[in-house]
Amino acid sequence: MIYMRINVKPKPPDLYVDGRPVQNATTLGPYTEGSTFILDCRSSGGRPPPLITLWNGTRTLSAKSHVETTEDGASDVIVTARFVLSRWDLESRLECRVVSNATLAPMIKWIKLDIHVKPVSLRLRGPTTPVVAGEMVSLTCTVEGSRPAASITWFNRSREVEPQPPASRDLMSDATYRTSSTLVFIASRHDHQGDFCCQGLNEVQKLQMQPPLLQVVRLDVLCKFVSSALLILWCTDHYQFHQSPFILSKKKIYLIYYVQVKSYDRPMKDKTVL
Repeated sequence: MIYMRINVKPKPPDLYVDGRPVQNATTLGPYTEGSTFILDCRSSGGRPPPLITLWNGTRTLSAKSHVETTEDGASDVIVTARFVLSRWDLESRLECRVVSNATLAPMIKWIKLDIHVKPVSLRLRGPTTPVVAGEMVSLTCTVEGSRPAASITWFNRSREVEPQPPASRDLMSDATYRTSSTLVFIASRHDHQGDFCCQGLNEVQKLQMQPPLLQVVRLDVLCKFVSSALLILWCTDHYQFHQSPFILSKKKIYLIYYVQVKSYDRPMKDKTVL
């Protein structure tokens, strides 16, 4: 008696997410990083049982396989992968590949994921040297790696700046957003030793009850006093200026410049305590 072994082509695979069928070549979401994702790939009718693998980009996913054989000898195969979503899964292609002796090439179906992620960094740039009262000051805050885009809030000491400057949002190549905001103001003597704070926050941080990103810059502000010469001093809340020659009364007030009027760009080599 002669037995013939006939290879039977399996049906094209079907994709399921959390037990629900999904269409091929679609983007699903948004999901939140840190959440658990369950992907099933199912193919039926193949003889012998096809090999089903799940892929995330160029790497295979760890998965469990379940095979059921029908009365006619065909096989139904279900492969399930369970993993925790991260920012590296954003825009990656999740594939189901079915390989069978009855087909010349693998049958492939795929989906992409839209994932919301918290920002990865906040950078605050400001003056690196003391500024003079009456001069314009510019502080720039940039938040990177956020999806959706982060919001930026400015604080002067503990008080929120009003009105808040506008922010720009740029979509980056990794599908996250860069948010930038610039705070411009005229420095005053009251800003000396003042802390200006930039806060970055997006919906993922709120949902996961995580603190916002924060960075602080402290300003050193100099004040000008003009008589027969020019004094530029650290701005303070309490000082007395009497008459020439310059008589100042305050503990540890530092004389930073002492040169002629309209020529105060060269500081003394050593600070002088008055």
